[in-house]
Amino acid sequence: MSKRSKHDWRLGFSLLKLAKPEWRILGIGTIFLALSSVTTLVYPQAVRLIIDNALTTKEIAKVNEWALVFLGVAVVQALAAALRYYLFTVAGERTVMRLREKLYEKILAQETAYFDFNKTGDLMSRLSADCGLLQNAVSVNISMGLRFGVQAIGGLVLMFLTSPTLALIVMLVVPPIGLLAGWYGSRMRDASEQGQNYLGDASQVAEETISGIRTVRAFAQESFEQMRYAGALAQSWQQALKRIRGGALFSGFSRVFGY
Repeated sequence: MSKRSKHDWRLGFSLLKLAKPEWRILGIGTIFLALSSVTTLVYPQAVRLIIDNALTTKEIAKVNEWALVFLGVAVVQALAAALRYYLFTVAGERTVMRLREKLYEKILAQETAYFDFNKTGDLMSRLSADCGLLQNAVSVNISMGLRFGVQAIGGLVLMFLTSPTLALIVMLVVPPIGLLAGWYGSRMRDASEQGQNYLGDASQVAEETISGIRTVRAFAQESFEQMRYAGALAQSWQQALKRIRGGALFSGFSRVFGY
C-alpha cells in the first residue's frame, strides 16, 4: 500500500471519528437513501408495465391504474431524496464545524516559532477552503457514493434478470472506466491541493500588502506588490487549467467508451 493510500485511510478513519456523534442522523439518512435508490429503480419497471398494458390489453383503466402507481412512486422517491439530502447535509455541517474548532484549537496551541514558518494565508486557507472540501466529503460525497452504490447493485440485478448476455457485455466495459476514474480522481486531487497552496500564497501576499499599505506606499512598491499577487494568481490559474483539461478529457473519453 502506498503512502498516499495509507494517508487516505487514516484521513477516512479520522473523519468517521468526527462524524460519530451524528450516527443517528446518518443512520436515518441512510434509510431514506436506500428508499430513494430503490424507488428510482422502480421507474423503468413502472414505465414498462404502463407500455405493456397500453399495447397488449388496450384497457385504459389499467393504464390509468399503473400511472397512479407511477405517480405514487415518484412522490415517495421525491420525499425520500429530500430527507436524505437534508439529513446528510446537516450531519456534514455539524461534523465540519467540530473539525474547524479542533483545527483552530491546535493552531492556537502551537509554539510562537510555528507562525514564523507558516504563512497566515495558508492557515486561513486550511480553516476555510480545506475544511469546505472535507465538508463535501462528509456530506455530499458519502451520500452520493452510497446512493450510486445501491443503484448500481440493484440495476445490475435487474439487468441480469432482463438479459444476462447484455449484462455481461456491459460488465466488460465498466471495470476499465472505473480504473480510469480512480486514476483521474487521484490526479485531480493532487492538482486541487496544489491549487489551494497557490491560493494560500496569493492570500498571504494580499494580507501582507494591505496590512502594511503605509510602508508599501512610502517606498512606492504598489506595482511590485501587484506583480507579486498577479504571479501567485497565475500559478493558481495554471493548476485550475490542468483540472479543467483533465476533466474535459475524462468526460469525453468516458462517454465515448461507455456508449
